[in-house]
Amino acid sequence: MVSIGFEEKYAIRSLTRHGLDKGDRILLLTGPLVERTIKTLNFIKDFVTKYFSSEVSLRICEIPVHEFSMALSVVKKAIADDVKGAREVIVNLSGGMKVVAFATLMAIAQLKPSNVLIEVELEDSSTVVQIPTLLLNPPSIEGAKLEVLRKLIERGGEVSVRELAKSLGKDASTIRRYLIELRKLRLVTIKRNRPLTVEALALANALV
Repeated sequence: MVSIGFEEKYAIRSLTRHGLDKGDRILLLTGPLVERTIKTLNFIKDFVTKYFSSEVSLRICEIPVHEFSMALSVVKKAIADDVKGAREVIVNLSGGMKVVAFATLMAIAQLKPSNVLIEVELEDSSTVVQIPTLLLNPPSIEGAKLEVLRKLIERGGEVSVRELAKSLGKDASTIRRYLIELRKLRLVTIKRNRPLTVEALALANALV
């Protein structure tokens, strides 16, 4: 799934980076089909046909960008149709109109498809930034769990369960239970088992 504007480079780099297999589907999301956009789309179609054969399907979805509610509705339907049965969904939002990118992000947040990777290539092409889907539908972290997460971030680096229990004035078994839940949310990682030592992941900073 790729947002497309007047340049094909972001789409080509994404397709080359991830590769394509027999049966894969490509959905190109674009604004109004003007001459420069059509030229870009034709280039991508020729590239896919030449290097990945006709065993890969390619579909173009034109988005009505001047009315956001309609744009979101069209993108949601296109995505819902395209992700059925997909083991993995890769979304590249590096090119095209901002409205298309915003509608795509919001559609993914509402549809909540599994196994989604969202990426954006920086304008200078130096880095591909991944957008964690967890941030589109952030979990509710409250009370003692939030305390534990804040303490981990505050301490920085690796912290043992014993240290956490002491600093928060709680039983170590209670801290372990909270850490198991936070680990399932991919907010903390276990660094050592003996003694049990954990560290907050970068994603945690965005949720506290």
